[in-house]
Amino acid sequence: MHGADPPLHHHFLEVISERRIVGCIVILGGEVVRPKLPIPGIGWHAYCTDTESNRFGLMQPDTNAA
Repeated sequence: MHGADPPLHHHFLEVISERRIVGCIVILGGEVVRPKLPIPGIGWHAYCTDTESNRFGLMQPDTNAA
């Protein structure tokens, strides 16, 4: 992969309340890169970055997600 960015690997954290955790992330200087999206029948996920631009995901299990 000459000249290309290396592949990205994301760590996901399982959370009880995505909304509550995203609020804390933003207050502490992080950013929401991709807002909450459903994975039907599994749950909700969102991508965020911390204050050093490290990307990570949040996963809120919810079998009713659609």
